[in-house]
Amino acid sequence: SGDKEITLLGVERDLASFRKGFAAEENPSLRARLFPGLAVSWLVAPAAAAGGGGGGGEGGGAQRLSGFLLRAWLPASSGGQRRPAPGHLAAGQQRCDLVAGKYHIRKYEDRDYDTARALFAHGLKEHIPTAIWHLLRSPQNYLVLLTVFLVTYVSSASFIISLVVVSLLLVVGMVYMKDFWERYIQDALATDMRDIRGTYLDQKDCCFWVVEGGKEVVGIVAAINPDDPSLRGSARELKRMSVKKEHRGQGLSKALTKTVIQFSQERGYKEVVLATSMVQHAAQRAYESMAFHKVLVVNPSFLAKLVHYYDYLYCYKIPGTH
Repeated sequence: SGDKEITLLGVERDLASFRKGFAAEENPSLRARLFPGLAVSWLVAPAAAAGGGGGGGEGGGAQRLSGFLLRAWLPASSGGQRRPAPGHLAAGQQRCDLVAGKYHIRKYEDRDYDTARALFAHGLKEHIPTAIWHLLRSPQNYLVLLTVFLVTYVSSASFIISLVVVSLLLVVGMVYMKDFWERYIQDALATDMRDIRGTYLDQKDCCFWVVEGGKEVVGIVAAINPDDPSLRGSARELKRMSVKKEHRGQGLSKALTKTVIQFSQERGYKEVVLATSMVQHAAQRAYESMAFHKVLVVNPSFLAKLVHYYDYLYCYKIPGTH
């Protein structure tokens, strides 16, 4: 037991020395993640030894080491400031707090015109294969195709004719889905994205931002009056969010979203609303992680309803404005 006491004292000295040096680093979030990991990894061995037939000395050592590690960790983890609720943007908080140092968010300039339009169009075109795949694997659509196949087979008594009819329906659905997305993109490029300055910068309480990585524009977002007249005067709508594929996973989408939230908060609005499609899963996860709530499910068209394709409307309640 003397050797165990010496080992335990050595561990305590090492940890005390490590913590003393580490406390000098201004990184409380890293401390909070590191010390629980140390506690788990250093407690496993003594606890396992005690459970494997060893005497009470190992168990007592584990308890003493546990107490020491808790004392070492708690000041580092509880002494910091309280973390804000998800999606909350305190007044004066930097808009780029989630963006790595190599990125910069700024207002749109006329020299960004072609790049912004291309980013918007390419970002949406990436979802066309996903939308078609949704059409092909939807259980409701399987049921429709099976019904059509059986009705055709009963009326024609031909397996081949029934198969051809079902195949034609699939092709029509795929062409419709592709055309639906392309028409949406072209409509946007011919309306608000045709006159970005006039639509977003020259209008009251509207704006358009870009993200620069070095000298390259890699992301865009806009804030504008909501399409729903009942929300005008109380909300801003987040639109035209797009981040270049090579630069995703850097927190740019969340930083752009926070930019819109802060912009709306500074002007006294109570909510930020947005619409996204059912196939944009990454966007849905990002918005929901920032306290956006799904408030409505809509069909963009009658044919979209037939193939069970929906848009989701999200709403974010700005803290302190209700």
